[in-house]
Amino acid sequence: MRSTLTINNNEMTEMKVTVRIFDVEGYLNATSTQTIRSHKIQNIAIDDLTKASASPAQSGNVQITYEGHAKGITGQLGSVSLEGRMAFDSRPVGASDLPSSRLVGIAYFPGEHYDGFAALTNVTSTTVHVTVPSSTSEPSVLLGARQTRILKVARSDPATLVVIEHDGAACV
Repeated sequence: MRSTLTINNNEMTEMKVTVRIFDVEGYLNATSTQTIRSHKIQNIAIDDLTKASASPAQSGNVQITYEGHAKGITGQLGSVSLEGRMAFDSRPVGASDLPSSRLVGIAYFPGEHYDGFAALTNVTSTTVHVTVPSSTSEPSVLLGARQTRILKVARSDPATLVVIEHDGAACV
């Protein structure tokens, strides 16, 4: 699998950006500071950021910090696996983007040989209790700070309703 972080500088001046990569347990795996020119986009291979790490993360989450205006820096993470025929693109999320503690989605299965997964990431610095009743392999999980958990979605052909409830300020 190859993952690329795309950072966009929306500011009038160059910006220093700190990228931190956390493993699925929420432990810091790698840190890098990048300088992004004004109104430019920079693509960074996650493998390049983690190659100096003693144990490169196979999964986890990415934190981007900077000093500047809100939305002055935006980012997106894309992962592609040609062997696994899988592609994933993230979307920016902040605590103010999730005013509800209940999220609802649909997992679609195009055929009987396909599996579905829900990736849950706690983007806060506190532990969050998440309940996903009857539609995943684990109906209740605790997510530590910046921890990510991937749950297998129970198949109900051709689609399954996935309801996620949490007790924290922000969880996706």
